[in-house]
Amino acid sequence: MGACGSRDIGEVPDSAPRPSERGFHVEYNGPGPWHACMPDAEVPPRVAKMGVASSDMTNPTTLMLLFGRAAQLKGDRQALLVERPLPEVVDKQVPPALPREEWTAWTYAEYLADVRRAAKGFVQLGMQRFQSVNIWGFNAPEWTMAALAAGFAGGKCAGLYPTDTPETAAYKVVHSCGSVLVVEDRKKMERVVQALAARKDCSTLKAIVAYGFEPEADETVPLPNLDDLPVLSWKALLQLGEEKGSEEEITRRVAQTKPGHCAALIYTSGTTGEPKAVMISHDNIIFETMSVISVLGRSVGFAASASEERMLSYLPLSHVAGFMVDIVAPLIATAEKPAWAAVFFARPYDLKEKAIRDRLCAAKPTIFLGVPLVWERVADTVRAIGQSVTGVKKSVATWAKRLSLDYAKSIQLGGSGERPWGLTAAETLVLNGVKARLGLDECKFGFTGAAPIRVDTLEFFGSLGLLVNEVYGMSE
Repeated sequence: MGACGSRDIGEVPDSAPRPSERGFHVEYNGPGPWHACMPDAEVPPRVAKMGVASSDMTNPTTLMLLFGRAAQLKGDRQALLVERPLPEVVDKQVPPALPREEWTAWTYAEYLADVRRAAKGFVQLGMQRFQSVNIWGFNAPEWTMAALAAGFAGGKCAGLYPTDTPETAAYKVVHSCGSVLVVEDRKKMERVVQALAARKDCSTLKAIVAYGFEPEADETVPLPNLDDLPVLSWKALLQLGEEKGSEEEITRRVAQTKPGHCAALIYTSGTTGEPKAVMISHDNIIFETMSVISVLGRSVGFAASASEERMLSYLPLSHVAGFMVDIVAPLIATAEKPAWAAVFFARPYDLKEKAIRDRLCAAKPTIFLGVPLVWERVADTVRAIGQSVTGVKKSVATWAKRLSLDYAKSIQLGGSGERPWGLTAAETLVLNGVKARLGLDECKFGFTGAAPIRVDTLEFFGSLGLLVNEVYGMSE
């Protein structure tokens, strides 16, 4: 995407590559276990003789050690950015994006320090090893910090979808042995507490932490079979960890956590029956993400040079794709590659108010994941602008888009790969400006998944020099 449409990619293969050597994938002769379902289970990593699955390229490790390496190597680089306080919509008008220098930012060193404080706070609240931290709310720095802090506390994160019903959220809290519930707003807290009270089987929850509102002083909530649960702010959690937490305990729990231990529970949609939890180990999520980054590094140069890569976080972090792209990939790019990665957080209302383009223009992501609906909304925006263009400008735009679409089709598998004469001029006169107005002029790779995307949408972006790649996979 972006770069893919503006460079000569060379010879296009006739078909997808097929690895010929089994050892490229996996070479494991141990006794297993091959899978596990208990919270404290460890599945030994299985490595390949060569390639990205080998210990030379992806040495089995944990997210905590990976994070520490990122902060050690590039601690002064920006890691997380968010607009605070949140600009409010007034009379259905979305305020313009703030300039980057006005966004609240964490460097990798500050990011790690807050995660360790949060982990110490979780332990002080009573979290035991192998228990879960549940997180319910829209994407925010506190979401990613809570997810990683769960690992530093010796446990795992079990994210909830922002659209979950209170009953579904309560089910996941109980099912995952949730120890701490991190929640965005008071309404969500009140609704899930009511659902938990109705179940009468919540036995592990120790506290509720709020990152989107300020609890009252010494606020508690009652639940059957439990002492009244304290409700504290994110700031109070960090203060608790700083003042009363033990660095030695966190260091000990990190050392005890193995690559084969569970890092996250990713809940499926529950199409039949209750949602099913997929246990994702540290080794699993790191290897899968490293595989993607390695391919993108070779194909589009992602994370291949000492420069900043940028992501826009807006899709649910409780989904495996959001978890990989917004939480794990930045750590790998920063710790294991020449680059460093910054994650920009969208506003909670951006999709509803059709303002995601504003955040794209502010963040200028170098990699962008969008579900089909998002790509279609962006396409509708461009089409609306194009309807006002007439005369010579329209003729030139039509010519430029035709050349770009011809090239996009030619670089598909089995295509000629030939770059049409005049495409460079078309990019200069038309296409580069359109991509800049979308905030995608620096995007190296765009992709979509989770649902079918219309062919006309793919062709529309191809006509702009933006190649939207379809990806698929399983939560496992």
